Amino acid sequence: MKYTLIILFMSSALLAQIDVEDITQATEQFSDFAKVENLRVYGYEQFDSRKKGAEGSPLLTTEWQRGKIDLTNGHKYTQYLFRFNIADNSLIVKLKKKIVVVPNHLISSFVIEDLDAVDGIINKRPFKRFETHVNPGQFLEVLVEGPYTLLKGYDVEYKRSNYNPVLDTGRVNDKIIKKEIYYVNNGDKFLEVNDNKKKTLKSFKADRKLHRYLENSKIKTSKEEDLILFIHQVNSDA
Repeated sequence: MKYTLIILFMSSALLAQIDVEDITQATEQFSDFAKVENLRVYGYEQFDSRKKGAEGSPLLTTEWQRGKIDLTNGHKYTQYLFRFNIADNSLIVKLKKKIVVVPNHLISSFVIEDLDAVDGIINKRPFKRFETHVNPGQFLEVLVEGPYTLLKGYDVEYKRSNYNPVLDTGRVNDKIIKKEIYYVNNGDKFLEVNDNKKKTLKSFKADRKLHRYLENSKIKTSKEEDLILFIHQVNSDA
């Protein structure tokens, strides 16, 4: 008896039907992509990433993105459109008539290519999977890479509707709020950056150099452009 598997990122010769007895061999070669329980496949017309009755989206961007996906098995792919789901830290990859959700443990990194509508320049936004103490396996955007690496994480908060039908007050819909969190990585240290400089100095006590530089700096830790310049400065003196 034969079963049909939808297997993402295989060569065209392996996109045909696979015998049950061949699944073990395919699994060894293509990691968890050959396991049915690790693939959530949705019919394109039936899939809706929005939460019904909610304002906002758990996706980094609602548009389909071009870019590159690097798998943990060393394979690289550039032919698929995808979107990053912040809520469950996964990639939603678009096929012809299907959408496949790829678990984060199968992906080592990905790059989103944003086209600047004004000057036509493609901005590349690299994301890597890190084992942070806060969220193991989280994808973080790499803003500055070097001895000290500046990382940007994303999170979502769900706020339930507080509508009171008797008084006709409050918010009718649930709300999805996106949050941004910055880290400085040096080796195995992930130091969180707070909007408040005093709280960031407290976090940076674990690294004397960072703490000294920030203490003598006039940057605003609430501004991304200031953080980027700050880490470039620290790295230039490394």
